[in-house]
Amino acid sequence: MVGLDDDGEIVLATFEDFADAGPAAFGGHSVQFTLPARLVLLGDEAGKALLATARRTGEPGEIVPCEVMHRHPNGMRLRLSISGHRLSPHSDEYGGSLIVVSDVTDRWRAETMRRRQAQIFNEITDAVLVLNNERIVTDCSASAEQLFGVEKRALIGQPAHQLHSPRIQPIQEVEIASALRDYGHWSGEVQIRRPDGSERVCEVTIGPLRDDEGQAIGYLSVSRDVTARKKTERALIDSEERYRQLVEMQADTLIVHDETGKIVFANSAAVEFYRADSVASLTKRKWLDLLPPERRKRAVILAAAIRERGYRPPVFESARRRLDGTLVDVETTA
Repeated sequence: MVGLDDDGEIVLATFEDFADAGPAAFGGHSVQFTLPARLVLLGDEAGKALLATARRTGEPGEIVPCEVMHRHPNGMRLRLSISGHRLSPHSDEYGGSLIVVSDVTDRWRAETMRRRQAQIFNEITDAVLVLNNERIVTDCSASAEQLFGVEKRALIGQPAHQLHSPRIQPIQEVEIASALRDYGHWSGEVQIRRPDGSERVCEVTIGPLRDDEGQAIGYLSVSRDVTARKKTERALIDSEERYRQLVEMQADTLIVHDETGKIVFANSAAVEFYRADSVASLTKRKWLDLLPPERRKRAVILAAAIRERGYRPPVFESARRRLDGTLVDVETTA
């Protein structure tokens, strides 16, 4: 605590936080150069703020508090809180001030960390829900509001399972609750239903939330919207299925082989033509096995031209050997 006269000079100071200082060490020093806390010198910023605060005009009473940054001579940066009372012997005169300077660095660092964590929390693109031990929503990120189509104030207080699609809610809720009880975490796909009736598919991970002592105080649920990816995957599967059906409907034989010459696909017409028992009896063979020996060398040269130069041969006559050994003349394209 510091007492200032009307010229801004220190006339009184308490030194409970000083190791080797006393009032005589500070008497007469300008306030912008003195700090009545655990330090001896104020930097320019802190000193100017303190002096400006002390010299405020107006009625006697509490001085508007302020906080400033101060750099200790050893390089440490501190956050200082300045407050106090103005003293006036007469209502229209400034008669000095009683100033209190407090080191609030720890509090300021904690608040800064909380603000930073809150900023990170809200900038995460995945939807984050903070749940208590009963899996009731107690907080959420901005992305969660967008995903679930519900404002934060409406999300808070809701049981997490009520956000799921009612078509799968009962069965999946049993699965999730069992996993959390037995293992403490769960991950999987969840369908959610928004208030407008639309549904989204999410990959969800739920893990324990613990306090500083390691005690479980709830869960952290992270949901990633994979609806677009699922639609693309479904469209690809449907396209492959349509292609497979078209291939199976072909009356002509169709054989596909890899770069080593191993057959990897044969349609039903090929199975019937080559008199094979099944597709598997063809796919375990090389495509050259289906040619007469005297035709194989020419076929290898043609295949190399197709593979290396992109050659597209016209339809040509050839011969094929069925699995029972019989030879058949065919028209071939590759």
